[in-house]
Amino acid sequence: MRIPHIPFSEILHFVEVLAIVGAATFAAFQLRALRLHNSADLTLRLGQELDTGVNQNLVDALDADSTKPILTKSGGLFTGSAGISANTKRSMTSTEMTSSRAA
Repeated sequence: MRIPHIPFSEILHFVEVLAIVGAATFAAFQLRALRLHNSADLTLRLGQELDTGVNQNLVDALDADSTKPILTKSGGLFTGSAGISANTKRSMTSTEMTSSRAA
């Protein structure tokens, strides 16, 4: 029983394909990790913003009735950017840009 002879060029081609598939898989995992990191960072920053005394009215509105709208365009008392600092807005924009690039 003889082992079939495989030309070196076919072996090299197979290794190249494996390297490309591995690199694409690695890149996909890195993008997903970045998206999750940005999402977690936004959640932490928003939590810190809501924990300050400046935003107590917003927290009270959220805790009072979860079915009642809080934004003015839906009949509530707050505008879309009420109580959110420039740092949180910048983080939100960064997260949206990263998510749109990854999609």
